[in-house]
Amino acid sequence: MQLKKHAALRRRPLLTPVWLSALGAILFAVTLSWVWQHVAMTTVFVIRHAEKVASGTQDPALSAAGEAHAARYAALFGTAVRGQHLQVVYATEFRRTQQTAGLVARRLGIPLRIIPAADTAELVEHLLRHYRGQRVLVVGHSNTVPALISALGGDTVPALGEADYSRLYVVSVGLFSRTTVTELALP
Repeated sequence: MQLKKHAALRRRPLLTPVWLSALGAILFAVTLSWVWQHVAMTTVFVIRHAEKVASGTQDPALSAAGEAHAARYAALFGTAVRGQHLQVVYATEFRRTQQTAGLVARRLGIPLRIIPAADTAELVEHLLRHYRGQRVLVVGHSNTVPALISALGGDTVPALGEADYSRLYVVSVGLFSRTTVTELALP
């Protein structure tokens, strides 16, 4: 009887370091996973260009209301907490998107990159390769905004109406998590 008691005492100290090591490894893996997911979260802000002049041309400029709207976007993105601002702004080859995006880029002192409106897949691939874990603004059109969100892996969003200029989509693309889309209506 005394021998069994003595044998049980000898085994317990051996199991304690094994269980503590296993618990430590699990805690380390969970912490590493959380940090990796937050570091690798790419945030893409997707907006439609501001109001345009009804000139009947293929490439109209912004109207006075559009310029005021673009200035509000510049103020919105320009007040981000230090270290949380945008890294790059993308616009299509059309003047109205470049004018909308240009105000934001100039206010932040960051590059404005021009991409063809039709190259959604190439844009997504470029964003996720070069700007993983960062914040990016993409200024598109009523027909390219839903396509871009879908290409980023987000849920299907309704088509934008011709007079709808106030939607801001925040697309969060995680490395290991599901893409989420938050839609905001701005004044």
